[in-house]
Amino acid sequence: MLYYPDHLNYLEKIQNGFGLKHTTFSPAPEIQLDLWEGSKEPRDKKPCVLLIHGNGQNASAHIQNILWMVDLHVRVFSFDYRGYGSSIASPSPENTVADAIKAVDHVAGLCGGGPISVIGQSLGGAVTLRALAEYPGKVPVKAVVIDSSFLSYRRISVDVLSRMWLTWPFQWLGWLVMSDKWAPKTALDRIPDLPILVFHGTADTVVPFRFGEELFEKLKVPNKKFVAVPTGHHTESFWVGGGRYRAETMRWLLGKPTTPENP
Repeated sequence: MLYYPDHLNYLEKIQNGFGLKHTTFSPAPEIQLDLWEGSKEPRDKKPCVLLIHGNGQNASAHIQNILWMVDLHVRVFSFDYRGYGSSIASPSPENTVADAIKAVDHVAGLCGGGPISVIGQSLGGAVTLRALAEYPGKVPVKAVVIDSSFLSYRRISVDVLSRMWLTWPFQWLGWLVMSDKWAPKTALDRIPDLPILVFHGTADTVVPFRFGEELFEKLKVPNKKFVAVPTGHHTESFWVGGGRYRAETMRWLLGKPTTPENP
């Protein structure tokens, strides 16, 4: 119900004007996960942004959502959870959080010890928030963007089951089968005091708009902002509005009010 990974390389046909680089890192013994990077040379001293992606495809597809940042002299990264990309392990709510914590550590290390900025999209938004809550010690993150996400695995599962007449009578299965043990909902008090920007499209049919509103309302950090994306569908914030939401993202993550040359 949660995970739809694949093992394709979606960057094979992309013109490599983004300095694309593929490496791996190990979040646990005998586990190797893909890490994709885009950056123009030189790589050192550039601000770094890590994308924690949603539940479908893999990082080679999702990093394309932020490759436009490369033209703004940003070093961008996205990694795969277990079971995605070249990994043959299995994802779960617990180990996606563990993988995100290790990915933040690893990318911060590649970027001189951090701090880095983090974007969590869809399922990746829930993973991001819980990973921040579980992070041991000081988090090497300076700002966060959450796009098209939710707080509760149970509530989103019940909502999905309610959308079709065939599955409507079985909504109770969402409460029975799914657990919020590793959802952000059960760790809101432990999310660090970081600036968090929340995007959500008003026309999102995958994770309906009300889930984004609820997420924002229940976040307890003092520096937070909610941006409704009119007529925006799921994770479309960077692709609508003529670059407006890209500029908002850059201001939030890097403190630089700029827009890409070709939004």
